[in-house]
Amino acid sequence: MQLRLFMAIAAAAVVIGGCSSLPEIDYESDITVEELEQRRQKSTDPEKRYANAKSYVMRQEIIVNPDDWLEDPTSTMVEMKYDDDNRFKMTTFKDNKPLVAIIVNGENCWKCDYSAKENDLLSKDERAKVLTFQKLSTPVTSVRDIFSKVDIAKTEVDGKYFYKLSCSNGDGNVFHIYHDPVDFLPRRMRVKFTSDKNVTLDYDSQITRYSLFAGVRIPDEAKLLQDGVEAKTKVLSFQLNVDFPDNEFRPPIF
Repeated sequence: MQLRLFMAIAAAAVVIGGCSSLPEIDYESDITVEELEQRRQKSTDPEKRYANAKSYVMRQEIIVNPDDWLEDPTSTMVEMKYDDDNRFKMTTFKDNKPLVAIIVNGENCWKCDYSAKENDLLSKDERAKVLTFQKLSTPVTSVRDIFSKVDIAKTEVDGKYFYKLSCSNGDGNVFHIYHDPVDFLPRRMRVKFTSDKNVTLDYDSQITRYSLFAGVRIPDEAKLLQDGVEAKTKVLSFQLNVDFPDNEFRPPIF
């Protein structure tokens, strides 16, 4: 299973974007990709509770600060339910009412709009992007199992050093993941990719705090940038080994 951040944040990148462009200086890394991932897993899941769990539910609050100072910030709650790599569900709530959900069940992936009362079956390409972000959000999943090419560098950004993983599958979309050089936890993820509708998205998430939940160190607070609009996220709850009903990962009937 995978954490993430990233979890709801990363999955949300299918439909939102953000960017940041501080200059970077790359140096040769003094550790390998494998060594970095081993140290990250030990820091994230020291007792292997997450690795041995069969499922999880995580809830996050997302607060969006509008670019118009006359408007008030908006708050939504995102709930991620994960059973395995082929069965998970991310639902966005406003005032305790579901707005939209992304559901993956086997080869099928739906976007469910509760306001319009519509279920749209996503394309194979869109499903692949959802799965990539979902897998990236899990701390015990190796990036080498997700991407065909992974490079590592020691990178200086604004006077701070990180281990940067540059990951791709040869389709022109490169994911950059920045790890802290002390605890080896991911602190930032950047990606710029083009959707199958020829829409270019720039995505930048920065994790500002980790906390222990159920013995697992997860990204507790993070921030996103999207076209100059800032969003902040905070974990509300995190549970391991949750039992789901059989119809949990099926689209709703409107």
